[in-house]
Amino acid sequence: MPRKSCYGWGIKVSTADTLIKFREEFTLPAEPKFWSGENNEFATNRIINKRRTSITNEFSKPDKGWVKKVWCVVKGDPEGKYSIKVFFNDQFIKNFDFEVRRM
Repeated sequence: MPRKSCYGWGIKVSTADTLIKFREEFTLPAEPKFWSGENNEFATNRIINKRRTSITNEFSKPDKGWVKKVWCVVKGDPEGKYSIKVFFNDQFIKNFDFEVRRM
């Protein structure tokens, strides 16, 4: 359900007081109707791969030792297999694969 179903990732880090540079490569099974920041030249993400992948570069101060990001389903998001790859300081850390289905 749009705006009622959310998903995300969290990674525990040992340096809770350090600013972490992370990159998130978020790939959808098909082109969505809308990507946040897609037409904003100042957005932290860029859209590639025929509008299927959003690459976000951000800095985060860990919250109680965690770096995390959450997304919510919006109208026009495709059903199917999603993948989120996370990198800290350009080093691959973890891949999160999951499926979004209509209820």
